[in-house]
Amino acid sequence: MKQIKTLWLVLGFVWSLPNTLIGFIIGAAGYLVSHITGDKSARIKFDRGLFLFEYNPALVKNSALCLGFSHLYSSASCQILNNGTLCKDHEDQHTIQSMVLGPFFLPIYALCAIIAMIRGSNPIGPRNLLELGPYSCPPRPWPRP
Repeated sequence: MKQIKTLWLVLGFVWSLPNTLIGFIIGAAGYLVSHITGDKSARIKFDRGLFLFEYNPALVKNSALCLGFSHLYSSASCQILNNGTLCKDHEDQHTIQSMVLGPFFLPIYALCAIIAMIRGSNPIGPRNLLELGPYSCPPRPWPRP
């Protein structure tokens, strides 16, 4: 059983690698900008297979972004992250979605965001189909039927 779980994780990582690379590039760019400008608050961590880019200036305030196995957190979302796991739990659900959807994650997410906007909702809020599960309590990758 453990071998099946390991195989699932490896296949999921490989399938979501394009998303992870995009997230890594954005996170690394934010890290470099932070250090070039003298701010130096941005941090890169590697935790349980995830690249965590904390205090990343590439993101707007109070935001977080998950692309594959790359999680990016703004300074305000790091406050949430360090005082509890709510933000990370939410982003972990997107990692699972990315493992399933692979390179189709970003186009499907964009389509769901456009549909939410057409309906007059926040494109990255709980009316986005790929946000329904992660915004649930407890967070999960997919909404319940």
